[in-house]
Amino acid sequence: MNCDSNIQNKVKETGYYDILGVNVDAKNVTIKTSYHAKKLAEAYQILSNPDTRKIYNEEGKEGKSKEELQ
Repeated sequence: MNCDSNIQNKVKETGYYDILGVNVDAKNVTIKTSYHAKKLAEAYQILSNPDTRKIYNEEGKEGKSKEELQ
């Protein structure tokens, strides 16, 4: 992560920051933007593929989880 080392040293865990791809010193607007971008990408990935879209239409998010396990 590219952030102030003082802030980095005070943070016990960075897992959620890593998921969103933001630094621990990111502003709230950056975190919100990244979150929405990730959700949009996820929705696009599911709906743009005819097979996963069919599963989603028939089974909702539960179907998405089943598809990921296969």
